[in-house]
Amino acid sequence: MDHLTSKQAAEYLGIGLLSFRYYVSVGKLVPDVRLNPRCFLWTRETLDRSGVSSRDRAGDLTPEQITEANRRRDAGEKVADIAKSLGVQPGTIYRATGARHRMRPRLSAVQRNQIRALSKQGLTQAEIARKLEVTTGQVWRVVNENGVKKAKKPPP
Repeated sequence: MDHLTSKQAAEYLGIGLLSFRYYVSVGKLVPDVRLNPRCFLWTRETLDRSGVSSRDRAGDLTPEQITEANRRRDAGEKVADIAKSLGVQPGTIYRATGARHRMRPRLSAVQRNQIRALSKQGLTQAEIARKLEVTTGQVWRVVNENGVKKAKKPPP
């Protein structure tokens, strides 16, 4: 019976060494032989019975799943919801769709002026963001970079 080291066993399963060590730590992979507290050996039969494979990693999506993930992201669906429905981690969706997050387009000069005007009228940054369909972070940057003084709301 042939025994494999951790590195060989990870290669046999088609996963990275870090993922392999994770599966050992959570008890999904139990070694056949323990040479010392830090050195374990596995047989191919044990690895096959474990059920661990490269599909257990944050792993591979089919081309059809990638197309679907892109379509759903473009439609505005949350990455967590897409990942859950496809049975993968959100990081897989981010990698498959090509970016950590979708960047918002830069604000136009007109939008920046609108933000300044609405801020002077006393609207909150959240209200301005909703009205102009931009992020609150974009509103915050315009308000704070340009030293816009917000008018105080009249008492009720």
